[in-house]
Amino acid sequence: MVNGRTAACLAVGSELLGESRLDSNSLAITRALGRHGFQVVEKRVVGDDEPAVAAAITDLMGRVDVLIVTGGLGPTADDITREAIARALGRGLDIDPQVEGWIHAAYEARGRTMPEVSRRMARVVQGARILANHKGVAPGLLISVSERLLVALPGVPFEMEDMLEREVEPELARRGGGARRLTRTLLLGGVYESMVEERVCGLYGRFGRDNVTILASSGVVRLVLASGGEPTSAERRLDEMEKAFREVLGSDLAGVDVVSLEQAVLADLEDAGMTLAVAESCTGGLLSARLTDVPGASAVFRGGVVSYSNQAKEDLVGVPHDVL
Repeated sequence: MVNGRTAACLAVGSELLGESRLDSNSLAITRALGRHGFQVVEKRVVGDDEPAVAAAITDLMGRVDVLIVTGGLGPTADDITREAIARALGRGLDIDPQVEGWIHAAYEARGRTMPEVSRRMARVVQGARILANHKGVAPGLLISVSERLLVALPGVPFEMEDMLEREVEPELARRGGGARRLTRTLLLGGVYESMVEERVCGLYGRFGRDNVTILASSGVVRLVLASGGEPTSAERRLDEMEKAFREVLGSDLAGVDVVSLEQAVLADLEDAGMTLAVAESCTGGLLSARLTDVPGASAVFRGGVVSYSNQAKEDLVGVPHDVL
């Protein structure tokens, strides 16, 4: 926690409590909050139940400095976030003529007549600042409650992300007092989480255990380093951390701030002026597929052969018959 301030994410939607959908919006929101020094201390999912959502808002607003709510701002009967916010804050809801005009215009731009039910999206909690939706229809809301901030954003990810960056991040920057939390991710291949822990634990006392996160996944381990404060100082601290962790990780470090091992491999080959071709058998082209998924792979990757049968291995790749 860089500036001593906390935050929470509340996702509204009964579909998020089922088997088919996950709350992915909180990931982007957490990154945005972290960039401005806010520590997310809780994430919660609540179904489309107005009293339950209102109770969650009341609880979280009593404990954190910033609460960002996603979902439930559409035109249907189960979109109850506006009503829940009004209930939690003890405020009224009014139809806003400007917002109603935006909604009419959005439908007209699509060659459609606005259904009467869509007027629900023009209902605004009293005292809220309206956040225009440039990617969809439903507007968001930003409400100051004493020294705390409550934000309601659409649940559609690309609408939410645009509004978050355009409208919410400037407010977070102002409230964060210029503090930033920066991260740098070291990607390691061919190691286990426990192996990484043994190598780096000696650095926790120097840099702080809370500033180091080990994330294990299939085939790789990601080591996320974090530093907060004034941006220039935080960047210098990250440089110091990276240097120290590089020394203990050695050749198992594949790359820094890269998405995948294949991206790291292609970048190293390009830096070395080398090219790559592959011959596959049981992987059935999977290796080539992963390499070509990386943008710009053609600068290094020349192509590949899938030699599945023994005859293909002899004819196309030149594997000696007695080896097969």
